[in-house]
This record gives sequence, C-alpha cells and structure tokens, in this order.
Amino acid sequence: MSAPRYAVAPLRGGTPSVGAAVLADVFLAPWRNVELVTLVAGEELGPRTLDDSEAMVYVTAGTGEAQLSSGTVALRAGVSLTLFKDELLHVQAGDGPLELFIAEMGVRSE
Repeated sequence: MSAPRYAVAPLRGGTPSVGAAVLADVFLAPWRNVELVTLVAGEELGPRTLDDSEAMVYVTAGTGEAQLSSGTVALRAGVSLTLFKDELLHVQAGDGPLELFIAEMGVRSE
C-alpha cells in the first residue's frame, strides 16, 4: 500500500496559492494553480481567455460581477463558476472586497 499523497496549504493568513509543482505531486491531472484571491473595491481580474486551461471560481466573500463569453453574472458569497477551455474570464469587485477561491487545471489541445 502506498503512502497517501496530499498537500496542506494555509490559503488564509499563509501562502495565498499552491503552484503546479506542488499540485503535480498530489494530483494526476495537470493542475496549474489553486489560490485565494482578494480584489479590492473596483479591482479586476482578467480579462483573459482560458486558451489551454479550465477553472473553477468560488466566491467566498463580497460581491461583484463576472464577464463571461455568454454574458454577465452577478457574484456574491456562495456563487461558483465552472469555466471551460476557451471561456473568457473577467471578474470585477463591487463596492467592497471580493474574495475568490480559484482552482485552474491545464487541458490538452486537440
């Protein structure tokens, strides 16, 4: 029986992200990054197209909006976005801080 493989990362009050090198030791899939991001009021993340990756974005606190390829989505705590390859990712914080948990995984080109 092999030893369990896991990584512990204190995303709050510690390391704000876990990079691909650490994730490769834990997951078989090509994970890019797992991070906790805090945007200040009005700050933006993106825009960028997920050319060779997919992502999950979970709102842990705050409000804002996401511009996706299909339109605008209101963000608030508890909202989760699943973004597939070639999706637009553009997030903007509202009147206060917006905290996001983001997990991104690489995908192969066809």
